[in-house]
Amino acid sequence: MSDKSLDSAFRQTVARRIQWLGERASVEGEQFGDYRLLRELGRGGMGIVYKAQHRQSGRNVALKLILNELFLEEALIRFHREGEAIARLVHPNIIKVHELGCCEGIPYLALEFAGGGNLTTRLLATVTSLQAASLVHQLAEAVGHAHDRGIVHRDLKPSNVLVSADGTLKITDFGLVKELPDAAHHDCTITIPSWPSFLLSAQLRASEEKMPPLRSNLELSVSGALFGTPAYMAPEQAAGEPGRTSPATDVYALGVMLYEILTRRRPSRSLYEIVAVNPRPPSTESSGVPAELDRVCMRCLEKDQDKRYRNANELASDLKAISGGCLVDIRDCFSADSNASAGFFYQDKQRHAATTQDYLDRSTPKKDPRPQAAGWVPGAALYRFSLGAGVGAIIGCAIAAVACATATQEPDTLTFWQAALMLGSMSAVFVGLACALVPVDRR
Repeated sequence: MSDKSLDSAFRQTVARRIQWLGERASVEGEQFGDYRLLRELGRGGMGIVYKAQHRQSGRNVALKLILNELFLEEALIRFHREGEAIARLVHPNIIKVHELGCCEGIPYLALEFAGGGNLTTRLLATVTSLQAASLVHQLAEAVGHAHDRGIVHRDLKPSNVLVSADGTLKITDFGLVKELPDAAHHDCTITIPSWPSFLLSAQLRASEEKMPPLRSNLELSVSGALFGTPAYMAPEQAAGEPGRTSPATDVYALGVMLYEILTRRRPSRSLYEIVAVNPRPPSTESSGVPAELDRVCMRCLEKDQDKRYRNANELASDLKAISGGCLVDIRDCFSADSNASAGFFYQDKQRHAATTQDYLDRSTPKKDPRPQAAGWVPGAALYRFSLGAGVGAIIGCAIAAVACATATQEPDTLTFWQAALMLGSMSAVFVGLACALVPVDRR
């Protein structure tokens, strides 16, 4: 097997095992290498996460496994890259990695178990502006730590911010991480096997008859794929330009979360709006937002990367200045039940159902449904003047024709056309101006 590609037979063996594990209804109590699987915590398009316990140490971990047999080689490379990226980051607000390994052909990541849910389900709607600044300040410092080491997360969102039992925020899911070309080298906190040796060392001698045949009718094109979650994508991501990804991309996502905490709504509702429509300042959507926090949030949401903060450290510095160095206990921002769905992020999702498909369906230019004050719109006025002038001219000519037809003395042709021209012109001007100057409701 070469270092650049997986042998076809090996790929099918691993894919069958991943498919078999992903389709199992329950794994509670089963052994997976050195771990005992306790319960499923969640799953997505690329992987599945279990709460597990290490047999020797008794330590609880979040065990992340690959759950995508389609683009297996790409998924395995990303999986390895995620483990390597987290292992280079040592920060209290970034999830720790304990082990990267492979058991019977299935790669896994053993991550720190937070156990307190995430921002989607935990963050309350009663968060003040000062608490919001303090909360995002913590996240910005953690993301800034990653930026210092040349790592861009690319998928920051509330569900990827875990809450530990003591209320500490933990950024997780570095599956879409991008390493900047000029990144300085930093040692890993654990031993990371080189690609693909951690797969080659796997014991694949388990009986193959237990594995179902690999489905061969699944096809999917990743041409032009978007990397990230639409609601929190930066304009360069939404435009399908991954080559422009930079630390400012993560700054935009942090700005979206700050905006959402302050206003209880998202700044954009489609990929088109993310790319082309400037959001309203938070202060216009919610009262009580300080002017400085308003300015910081809007700078994060600039369409042009060069106008945003260059990295999350600059954002963290401004947020710290806004709070005046005051220590805010962000534990007051969370619901007491870690399994509850009291968080307003969750409620907003239920109310608006802002899924990925919603963002793709709405990614065409549409009128802004938010009410705005009535006023004079130059483009619309010109159009309505033209339309009104045409209608007025027809009305004027009709009046001239009726007047000539009812005259006591039969008019000659010249008199008729003079009357028609005069009345038509006057009617066109008056009707056109009347249509053009009427205020319209810009919705």
